[in-house]
Amino acid sequence: MSERNAVDVSSLLADGKKFLLLCETQKAVSCFQEAAKQLDAVYGQGANECGEAYLYYGKSMLQLARMEMGVFGSGIPGGEERNEKEASGSEEEDVEDTNEEGEEETKEEGEDETKEEGEDETKEEEKSDVTKDEDHVAESSKADDGAVDALPGCGDEMEEVNADRTGSSKMDENQVEQSDQTTDSETLQIAWETLELARIVFSRQSGQEHKLNEAEAHLRLAEVGLETGQYDQAVGDIQQCLALQSSVLEPDDRRLAETYYSLALALAQAERFDDAVGEFKHASQVLNMRIANIKQKLQVTGEPTADNNNEKDRQELSDLEAILPDIQTKIEDLEDSKQALKQLAAEALGLNVGLHAGSSSKSETDQQSGQGAAAATMPSESKMVNDISHLVKRKRKAPAEEPETKRARSED
Repeated sequence: MSERNAVDVSSLLADGKKFLLLCETQKAVSCFQEAAKQLDAVYGQGANECGEAYLYYGKSMLQLARMEMGVFGSGIPGGEERNEKEASGSEEEDVEDTNEEGEEETKEEGEDETKEEGEDETKEEEKSDVTKDEDHVAESSKADDGAVDALPGCGDEMEEVNADRTGSSKMDENQVEQSDQTTDSETLQIAWETLELARIVFSRQSGQEHKLNEAEAHLRLAEVGLETGQYDQAVGDIQQCLALQSSVLEPDDRRLAETYYSLALALAQAERFDDAVGEFKHASQVLNMRIANIKQKLQVTGEPTADNNNEKDRQELSDLEAILPDIQTKIEDLEDSKQALKQLAAEALGLNVGLHAGSSSKSETDQQSGQGAAAATMPSESKMVNDISHLVKRKRKAPAEEPETKRARSED
């Protein structure tokens, strides 16, 4: 690679990093894309010299995808201030416009009063002419409508044209939405492919710097996974990032706390709340360790002087102490979410059991009622077998004798 090309690539990378910090994402993407293209032309795609360009190109594409999906919103530095200024400026313009309109209205009112007196007389004269014209227009329009209706198929064609216009407008809206979705997915796909290529390049090399770059590639790949809803893959990438960082960084390094924090957020999105709480606590432990070490250092160095400028340490201490309450709030929110999910699960289980019990009891009652009805309609088997009284012939009783015959027998 010639010296001139090397200078061009270095300047492209430097400009891209500057644009990335200034949130001028599109310019950063252009710089990193051109740098990667030149490096690929010289060293070949996937060469070790292309790793840094791949990493920053992937990071800028990820940021661009987030901006396209509206994830950043007003989170861009200075965005809220710009919106407030624009809003205040528009309000001032509106006030000025209303004042000017009020002055113009007062002037016009005076002129209108003088004109109205003269116009009233002319209006009465014009009314008769207007009514005649309206009648003439109505008649002509009816004639035109009759002529249009007289044309074969003209009314149907006009209806078809209007239907085609409404249908085409709806199709255009759907196509715009689909194109936006495909653009977002394509941007994320490019970001993932470039970051994965950077990870492979750095994984082939040894050294602390290359391991940290590989860890950052894993972290950015995890962010792509979170954007696409692949939470398990994102958790795995962050865990690999954490393993690489732990092998080369100090235990109180702030980057470890940031990675623990990212891992906790990914676990929370995957609804693994217990694991997320544990990772938040790990982040707090790293920050507390860092705070203790900074305080000890400040006690040794004392107040900042010309020879000992420890203002940076004091600022970092203030920042870290402000982060700890936020982590504690996250832990409390996760505990509340966990309890809410447990309650919902218990309610759903109870509802399911109640529905099952209700259906089973209903089936039992239906079965019993059916059996009772069958027993009522069917004759009793025992009665049919044991009751044979209808088959037994009974002896007839002798007819009663008359009283005279009884006396004759008694005399004899």
